[in-house]
Amino acid sequence: MIVVKDNNKTYTFKELNKKSDTNMSIKQSFQIATSEYVKWIKNPKITLIFMMLIFIYDMFVSKMISASSELNTNICFFEPFIAVCNSIILILVIPAMYLGIMGDFPRVDGNSMFYLLRTGKINWIAGQIIFSIMTAITYMFFVFIGITAPAVFKCEYKNSWSDVTTKYIKYFPEKSENIVAKLIDGRLYNNILPLKAVIMTFTLMVLYMVLINMILMVGFTIGKHSVGIVVSAALICISCASVEFNTGLKWFLPTANVLPWQHYDEIYKKQIFNISYSYTYFIILIIVLSILSSILIDNYDFSKISDMED
Repeated sequence: MIVVKDNNKTYTFKELNKKSDTNMSIKQSFQIATSEYVKWIKNPKITLIFMMLIFIYDMFVSKMISASSELNTNICFFEPFIAVCNSIILILVIPAMYLGIMGDFPRVDGNSMFYLLRTGKINWIAGQIIFSIMTAITYMFFVFIGITAPAVFKCEYKNSWSDVTTKYIKYFPEKSENIVAKLIDGRLYNNILPLKAVIMTFTLMVLYMVLINMILMVGFTIGKHSVGIVVSAALICISCASVEFNTGLKWFLPTANVLPWQHYDEIYKKQIFNISYSYTYFIILIIVLSILSSILIDNYDFSKISDMED
């Protein structure tokens, strides 16, 4: 079966498998990543992000804006993003939506076959890893802009927490069960300033998204794409439950590590779990899964991809 032409010569899947060994090239890897990124950004699935952002605005951000009007004050520019990404509800929704968008990662089409032929499997998978990082950063950037933009006229551009975050219950004790009162945990605003909180939150969320991609990549390289999806979905749900029920296993799972407020004591102003351990947790898992994928791809039989055949 013919899959691709190179210099007027055609190659079958079996010939492609034999031909796909070459030296590592950063330039070629970035070319692959750029090509995949352009296709991804044009994918109609991207519109799912905007649907999610509408839900987030309606359920959370609009409530913060209303609370700021009640108190006749403004919120900190960073607070809506911090509140959303530190919510135990949305820390389930945001990665789940990303998984829905990236579920077919890595996608293999005719263009992928061309790059495999010209650059080799190692450069191809390195390109996929770079591409996954690009999508994770872009996704979280969309989330950041989509959450902060609607509140821009009710914000103050300062590095301090607003009264909406720190004093809402004090002024409205009867509203202690209001969602606004629970959006940003005291363990966060009593220990760090908004700028540091937003940097930590954004970085950890990006690492979480990349980890999901690496799980999908391993599933692909073992020839069981659906396994990667199921494992990722299960990991998202189980790790959220481990935080909700405060189990001893939560630090072995992503959700607790991605939530800055989980790292601080509820009474004393000190860390109960060093935030650097969480960065290390994600980086080690990503590196291990990347290496595993690089090893497994060498034995991957692309002849299994029947939908690429002419």
